[in-house]
Amino acid sequence: MPTMNKMLERALNTRRSPHAGEDGASGEEEGGDETADESKTLIHSRDLICISAFPSHHVSRLFSGSDGLESDFGSLGAPWCRSKHGKTVEWTKEDLIKGLEEFVPIYETRPIKNNMYGMGFDHSFGLWFITRWVKPELMIESGAFKGHSTWVLRQAMPDTHILSLSPRHPEKYLKKGPAYVDGNCTYFAGKDFVDFGSMDWEKVMKERDQRSQPSSCVL
Repeated sequence: MPTMNKMLERALNTRRSPHAGEDGASGEEEGGDETADESKTLIHSRDLICISAFPSHHVSRLFSGSDGLESDFGSLGAPWCRSKHGKTVEWTKEDLIKGLEEFVPIYETRPIKNNMYGMGFDHSFGLWFITRWVKPELMIESGAFKGHSTWVLRQAMPDTHILSLSPRHPEKYLKKGPAYVDGNCTYFAGKDFVDFGSMDWEKVMKERDQRSQPSSCVL
């Protein structure tokens, strides 16, 4: 059984910097200034560089109960913190760890390996974890791009319907490379695109016989 750090490293190694060349090297690695403030730790994962304001020993204990890299916004895209209203989320750090162990092998099967300018590993995990925890009756996404976020939602909820609003239909990207189009998704894309704020949601729900309450939806 691979350790948590190795599983995370394996997943993060698939990501590419927006400025990376064909060989995977980024501009900063090709002669950039390699000096850093002594109070910061540089973590290299191939072409991925994370700068932490905490010592390296906190990094190695990220998933071992240390508070070193746990920001006010949680870990890996899934919040755990206390809200502005004084309430805390239902899940624990142990739930996040268990979810991460399950999600890493799922993420490795994603159809779009290079999702540059789209969602990466951390936000994919957050979306998958929260969606699966909430178990919504309806999922609505604003902005599908190549379909990666749609695929993440589908992994979390295999049978739940999705409404997707996107200026360009994901199938258009199939001409140039991998994309994901879901069979149980209603797309408002291309000539049918309507901005989220301009959508007549009451009409949409009635047309699709959706009786879901806002509290039972993931947006």
